[in-house]
Amino acid sequence: MAKVIWGVENTTEVDFGSLSKNGRCIRVRLGKTSGEVSSSALRFGLQPEQEGVATIPPEQTLEKEYIFEIPLLKAGQTLQLEATLTLGEAEVFECAEFWIYLELGKVWI
Repeated sequence: MAKVIWGVENTTEVDFGSLSKNGRCIRVRLGKTSGEVSSSALRFGLQPEQEGVATIPPEQTLEKEYIFEIPLLKAGQTLQLEATLTLGEAEVFECAEFWIYLELGKVWI
């Protein structure tokens, strides 16, 4: 098991998220892109006590993307996210590569 820690920083002077005045959603997507390790052997999940997330999805294999929403990220705020990555079975020297997308919703006028 490995700890995965990263941050999302709002470098603007505007609040974002579905609870912000402008209502622009923030969504995070994590997925496996390549590597010999089977997606079903990899499990990923946010820490149960994670703050700043609308709903914490349960730990899951990476056969599908792991997706969650940040409901409010205030101007200048940094949200630290912590998750675990668990490897079930793999041969020595097998690898896996991942990507993390941060999506900001459209402006609706």
